[in-house]
Amino acid sequence: MLVTGCTSKSEVEALRARMEAAEGRLQGLEDVNAIEKLNRAYGYYVDKGLWDQVVDLFADESSVEIEAGGIYLGKAGADRLFRQKFGGGRIGFADGRLFNHPQFQGIVDVDAGGQTAKGRWRTLAQVA
Repeated sequence: MLVTGCTSKSEVEALRARMEAAEGRLQGLEDVNAIEKLNRAYGYYVDKGLWDQVVDLFADESSVEIEAGGIYLGKAGADRLFRQKFGGGRIGFADGRLFNHPQFQGIVDVDAGGQTAKGRWRTLAQVA
């Protein structure tokens, strides 16, 4: 990094520290934005019954827990829940089926090191 106009080494170090802190905050904001975008994709795919695309959002090391319906582990578990259980083994919904899944009150926390994150949302699902 090239810094000009500073009169002392301590000023350069102070600016370097401020810049590194700002870069860390920016990375944290970008991480939160990516997680929120992932959640929006999830909600859209669920609303449309695009179960294959829902399953693709999950990692092999993930887990899904929806109320008292059990815990589904990994991509295979997500497939059992979404494609098999919710979708009955097919993509999309039968004619006349309603499945609205809006999500609210999202909270995302990224750890200080930027290595892990947790998020949670509420949903008001309408199924008919």
